[in-house]
Amino acid sequence: AYFPRAQERLGSMCLAAVCAPPEGLPDAHFQHIGGIFIGGGHTYTLLYKLQQNGALECLRQNVEAGVPYLGSSAGTIITCPTIKTTNDMPGPAHDVIDLNALGLISAQLNCHYMDNGMHDPKHQGETRDTRLQEFCAFNPHTPCLALYEGQALRVTREHTQILTSDRSRGTTPPLFLNDTREEIACEVGVPKDVSRIFAVRDTRGAPR
Repeated sequence: AYFPRAQERLGSMCLAAVCAPPEGLPDAHFQHIGGIFIGGGHTYTLLYKLQQNGALECLRQNVEAGVPYLGSSAGTIITCPTIKTTNDMPGPAHDVIDLNALGLISAQLNCHYMDNGMHDPKHQGETRDTRLQEFCAFNPHTPCLALYEGQALRVTREHTQILTSDRSRGTTPPLFLNDTREEIACEVGVPKDVSRIFAVRDTRGAPR
């Protein structure tokens, strides 16, 4: 049901789209495509299905070999080392799931970020900032960049930029690391270099 919507939108950009087969992505499939798009939806289920049909490793190898990758929402989150910073509940995913994802980038992302100003003070639940700070407490030395609706991350080799559209809900996305929160000043239509956030890190998250 999702594919026709994506196909229509990509078609309006003169991009022909074919749906990946549900049984997985054989290497031969990549000989006939110019790029990969994985859209949004339920992050846990997306990752689980990619793990079960063997597509995760195939995707990783081809993207690292240079095949362009475009992700939206859940399709963006799975480029992180894990999906721990998704906003989704486990829901219909398998009871036991490996949270390790593609690891195409070395930091975590939180999409659809809502700052405290967007949080209704009458609501007694935790804010997004609180949840991301909790993540950092449990995962020291692991940076998490939060992106507002209307922002995107562009990665080209060792260069990483935040792109901010005129429909973005905010222009100062925060970076959470350990017990710090740093706002990154962005401008509409002006790419912001944030390559420093995505410096190569070892498996424990410590810089190297």
